[in-house]
Amino acid sequence: AALSYIQRNAERPLHSLGGPCAPSQRCFVVSCTAVWYEAPYLREWVVYHLLQGIDHFYFMNLHTPLNAAAGGQTAATALALEPFLRHLQATMWNHSNILNPVPALGDQISALSTCVSRVRSVAEWILIHDADEFFYPSISLPHLLRTSQYSAHPIPWMMYGGSGHQTTPPTLVITAYTHRAPNLTYAATNRPDNPFQRMNGKCVVRSHCIHFIPHPHRPDLVEGCQWAPVNLSTGAYHLKHYNTKSRQEWNWKRRSNWFTGFQSPDKRWNSVVRDFDEEYDRAQRQFTGAVDDDMRVLAPLVTQHLRSLPPPTHNLWTYQPKPPYLKPQ
Repeated sequence: AALSYIQRNAERPLHSLGGPCAPSQRCFVVSCTAVWYEAPYLREWVVYHLLQGIDHFYFMNLHTPLNAAAGGQTAATALALEPFLRHLQATMWNHSNILNPVPALGDQISALSTCVSRVRSVAEWILIHDADEFFYPSISLPHLLRTSQYSAHPIPWMMYGGSGHQTTPPTLVITAYTHRAPNLTYAATNRPDNPFQRMNGKCVVRSHCIHFIPHPHRPDLVEGCQWAPVNLSTGAYHLKHYNTKSRQEWNWKRRSNWFTGFQSPDKRWNSVVRDFDEEYDRAQRQFTGAVDDDMRVLAPLVTQHLRSLPPPTHNLWTYQPKPPYLKPQ
């Protein structure tokens, strides 16, 4: 059912998928996402989730005037998103951090809280996830939500590493990475038995049920709203979390990313390789034509629509505009 839904969407022109949201014409499900140094992958991520049935994407760009590179990443993000901004499939807001040269966890929480407060009146459901997390459709997302008796659905992670790549391969993210941790994982609290020793997983929530966001993984719900149980069984819907994509990309992002900055680069990189690269995701081989006829169809559909977009006018990895920097509305 999920694949049939995606295939029907793939038959439509890309610009006809999704659209603007308004109080008088609410969207069914939208995405709230905080971004920082994600530009090279954003087009694939948006196309992938448009095919999944996301109606609109709200991007909170974690801009900081204290970082000389921040203007470049802001402009590159806007360039990557330009076709979707033009067709009213996406909205981008700058969320400035004036105290630190790089965003911290509190800035992500603040950005997501702002996003939710701005869009709750124009959307029925809000999917809170990051630009390195791809929803795996064991069931189509709209069907899951339209038939749901719950107010919120936790979505577990499948954690991926660099799959042995030292340089970032010139292919789709969803086809390039096959090595991962062995099982789905979801933890809303930082418990000792948490396999990654930190909170993980994301969620999709009815907009009127979000009370506040204490962290990016699981908001607090208003009284009377109920969480669905977590499903960690093989084949359950989940987010494929491409935590890092290559040693090259790791070095590029660690210049400005709080997640990679807590440990020395080699120590942190080696821990990620150890945690996520020892297991091979057999299902992911479907994208090379080895396993699973249904999912083998998905990658060409994403590629087909990516090729319909005009190419970015600059290299999204290296774009450094001259002041004044591009400031999306």
